[in-house]
Amino acid sequence: MFGKNWETRWNDSIAYLNDRFRGVGLGDHIAGIVPQNQRKTVSKQISLGIRGDGEDDPEYADVTGQRKALRGLLLCQRVYFGGDFWAKQSEAGPGLNVIALPGLLDASWKAESLQYWKIKSEAQINRAIAMFVVDPAATREGVATVAMSGPPNGQSLPGNLKLSRDDQATVGQGVICYVGVQGWLLKSGVVSMRWFMQNSAPNKEVGCDLLFGKGVEKWNGKLKESDKANVRQIINGIPKGSVVHIYSPQNFNWNGHWVIYNGDGTISGVNNGEFLATKSERRIQIQKNYTKDSTLLEQFWCYGGESEGMKTAVMVVINPMEMPNRI
Repeated sequence: MFGKNWETRWNDSIAYLNDRFRGVGLGDHIAGIVPQNQRKTVSKQISLGIRGDGEDDPEYADVTGQRKALRGLLLCQRVYFGGDFWAKQSEAGPGLNVIALPGLLDASWKAESLQYWKIKSEAQINRAIAMFVVDPAATREGVATVAMSGPPNGQSLPGNLKLSRDDQATVGQGVICYVGVQGWLLKSGVVSMRWFMQNSAPNKEVGCDLLFGKGVEKWNGKLKESDKANVRQIINGIPKGSVVHIYSPQNFNWNGHWVIYNGDGTISGVNNGEFLATKSERRIQIQKNYTKDSTLLEQFWCYGGESEGMKTAVMVVINPMEMPNRI
């Protein structure tokens, strides 16, 4: 018995992804990324070899479905983690460009992926493929729920071959604030690994705007004690689950701080401004590595106010459901 030829394998895998994730066009998206003259090579890279049972008839439908799912997952991993097709990052330094991210898939990537997934059911493998599509049931409020449940677990997301929508923890790094936000957005389902891999290491305005968009500026000016009531009113009007970006142009660091708004005046964030319990608004010690208890007001005041020399403070609010390249 002969295995599939490359073209049949390619077409079957594209059709499988389109069928299992209807209305998303996942297979068509891949077909639009991979040029015709490279499809044969990619198709060979997702080959599973000749079936051990030597059959393709309906009696072996469960095995056939599982194999199709495996090829579909391998195809997603090869294309979206491949720097030659999709994977990108902000360049170092000024971050004026988003560039290809090579090296995520080493020579053993396929063997490593199959070692983990070959014993899983078709349904379980489809939950891994689902990491590459938005969850249609995801909501902005759900982003806050995820962020309040705890920090990212420290595992790397780029090139991660074991990701699944069934993962209990938020997978991701929590060292940089907006990378932590990326992890929560992904876990909530409002974005997918396709969105994440458009810039898996964002930096500065160009790279972050690609992912998050410009948002809506809510404050741009100095902060006086007499402004607190007005700022609180602005904060109270921010919808739960919004991404909030705060910074001061006079710090010469546009990156500033990125958090998720919890809907009650507090934020969830990593790499935060720290406060002793005696100094925080809610009389709770605020840790740098993770908080779900710090107030947005006290974090914002770190970028302006009299104690900061009356610097200009900027607050931008982003609706995660309306990010321009959400996919």
